[in-house]
Amino acid sequence: SFCMDVFDAPYAPGVSAPTIMGLDPKKGKRILRSLMNTEKVVCVDFAEVNPQYDIDSRTAKLAGCLAYDIMLNKSK
Repeated sequence: SFCMDVFDAPYAPGVSAPTIMGLDPKKGKRILRSLMNTEKVVCVDFAEVNPQYDIDSRTAKLAGCLAYDIMLNKSK
């Protein structure tokens, strides 16, 4: 599980516990890629997304971008 509330609040406002001084998306993406490169990951889910609080769907778009990156790099 990749909890979206680890990201800094401006990037992921639609979570149950917005984080001050959380990760920026680039750092989160590097961490996720590093985990995927271990080739030990069999399943990934993105948790803690609440559309009710998601300003302009920022959190959903970030989760979608990360999921796309996983699929794109997995096919290489």
